This record gives sequence, structure tokens and C-alpha cells, in this order.
Amino acid sequence: MTINTVFENEKYVYNKKSATGRWVNELVFYVGDLTDVDLKSDWRFKEVKDKRKQLKLLGTKENLVLPIVYPLVLDDGRVINDEYHLKYDEEKE
Repeated sequence: MTINTVFENEKYVYNKKSATGRWVNELVFYVGDLTDVDLKSDWRFKEVKDKRKQLKLLGTKENLVLPIVYPLVLDDGRVINDEYHLKYDEEKE
């Protein structure tokens, strides 16, 4: 059994073509149970000025299957729809 920790990441994406940027949300998955990690001091999760806001812990998911299939149901029963996936794909285009 593999446990993955799910975070919400808000990062700044700059579009060179239009010379504009904006903050977008995406989901980040880490292998293992990281629910006890100090998010403010661990470099993987803390804020980076003008690039990334502090990650938000959403929960854990056992036996995560890739590619991610939405809606994603976390171990605590919360459902994550594909809003993060859609926003991120729009930015890549």
C-alpha cells in the first residue's frame, strides 16, 4: 500500500508571448504521508516570493493511479474535481 500526500500549489506563471503573468493553482503529489511536516520551514512547501505561495495540505490518497483520474476522492472522503487540472492546462497553451 502506497500513501501519497496531496497539496494545492499556487504559483506564478509568466506568458512570454503576451508579456503577462498570473497566479494559477495546481495539485502536487508527494509519495509518503507528509501530514506531520512543518509546511512553513520545509523548503519543499514554503513560500518563494513572487514565484510560489506556501503549499496547502489537502489530504492523503492511498494507491494513487497515474494518470490522475478526476474526480479524485481523498482518504478522508473529500472530492477534488478537475478544476486544478483545467486551469493548469489553459496556462500551458
